[in-house]
Amino acid sequence: MTRFLALGSLGSGLLLAGLAGPAAAEVVPAPIFGDHMVLQSDRPVPVFGQTEPGGQVSVTATVVTDAPPDDLINERPAATATADENGRWSVTVGPFQPGTNLTLVVADADAADASAEGEADTADRKVYTDVLAGDVWLCSGQSNMAWGLNNTLDADREIQSAKNDEIRLFTVPRQSVREPKTTLSADAQWMKLSPESARNFSAVGYYFGKTIHTETGRPLGLINSSWGGTPSEAWTRPATLEKTDTAGPLLERWEKTDDADTNRPHHRPGVLNNGMITPLVPFALKGAIWYQGESNAGRAEQYDEIFPAMIEDWRDQFGQPLPFFWVQLANFRAYEDDPNAGSDWAELREAQDNTLDELPDVGQAVIIDVGEANDIHPRNKEDVGQRLALAALEVVYDMDETGQLSPRMTDVAMDGKTATVTFDTDGDALQIRRDESVGADAAAPGEALGFAVAGPDKTFHWAQAELTGPNTVKVTAPAGVSEIVAVRYAWADNPKVTLFNTRGLPAAPFRTDDWPGVTAGNY
Repeated sequence: MTRFLALGSLGSGLLLAGLAGPAAAEVVPAPIFGDHMVLQSDRPVPVFGQTEPGGQVSVTATVVTDAPPDDLINERPAATATADENGRWSVTVGPFQPGTNLTLVVADADAADASAEGEADTADRKVYTDVLAGDVWLCSGQSNMAWGLNNTLDADREIQSAKNDEIRLFTVPRQSVREPKTTLSADAQWMKLSPESARNFSAVGYYFGKTIHTETGRPLGLINSSWGGTPSEAWTRPATLEKTDTAGPLLERWEKTDDADTNRPHHRPGVLNNGMITPLVPFALKGAIWYQGESNAGRAEQYDEIFPAMIEDWRDQFGQPLPFFWVQLANFRAYEDDPNAGSDWAELREAQDNTLDELPDVGQAVIIDVGEANDIHPRNKEDVGQRLALAALEVVYDMDETGQLSPRMTDVAMDGKTATVTFDTDGDALQIRRDESVGADAAAPGEALGFAVAGPDKTFHWAQAELTGPNTVKVTAPAGVSEIVAVRYAWADNPKVTLFNTRGLPAAPFRTDDWPGVTAGNY
């Protein structure tokens, strides 16, 4: 027979002075709470929402177990809090071990028998059942994150196999608003992973979660909060952008733009943060994954500053370190044979890569080998989600096997007409992969494509490159370059590349120069 154990925690609330609310005051938990949800394990979990100002709220977390009641320990009273002058309240429950099955009761503290089992929801009492403790990941960005599983490679096969009660999905409805909101539309709800729920869910989020669950065995909650075609500044609070050196012109332009004069009100700084992030705050998360950048490519130099600012902004809002992993832009558009052709996508990738050096607890999935020249939405989302998961497994879960991160340049030693490039290979080794789809059949055995060098005249020429060790590449200048002063690799919208690690992850693009690019000053 199933037993119940009350495990409320002595939570911290917003204990501001105020008159006690009337009996049976309406209690409205934040919309992220619901049946079938996943609560973050191994740490205290905030439970929060609205009621009447000064109202007393009680929260009881009950563990569902088959153990005899005499074996159950650590009974604690329900957590309580007093709502502030705006009616907002917050308590903490837990922590809970991964896999714990819970029932959560949120009630007006004056309501009779608030934690009793088996009663239906009322205005002053909400009961959430089939709740799991596990890891909760926020999945956000623009269309490549929003892209549904049903529009990907092998979609039918994958959808039919998408059945797992330990993976739960939640999609945040799209809403763009000028002021922070605490509510979502009524149809937002948690769903167990099934063919029906997986079909239109974020494919990248799905493959990420599937991989994490397979490798860790921990229940997973995936929250998809994404909107196609949106820039990063729409997901960032304006007050954060104001502190940067480059966002001023952007903010000034939007100040002069009336919503009625544009069909892009959802691009305005802060509006998606207000409507699609704020309602989730401060829900406990394991981390976040992000696939975005296409809409900022024309302002890549600015993105170098405002992208890490957005990450820090989210960490501040959620009140937690929030490990953060993103997808570097894929290869896209036609191949370019001129190594001097400018590339805003290459510059945006550089801005993303720079963030690895600026912030702790971050990671990057390099996908310059899975894109499609004529489609900004690559259908191969499985590799994308899996590469994000590899980074998260190493950084967050301490499951660090060799080669889980793409090789990344750490040093370039230039000596006349040659340069030696050293890579951080995450304990793995470099290898050459020949692929006719990128013209690599024309490369000599062992030759790495995609390297270009420039002399003092700053004119780039394609260079010969060959492996000289497990983590080094020797680059040799052609006749037109007397002395190498700059080296670039995969510096194009759609670069031809053959340099990978043995796990099959492509080396990250880089350049050694800091010469102004095509997005310089585009703020």
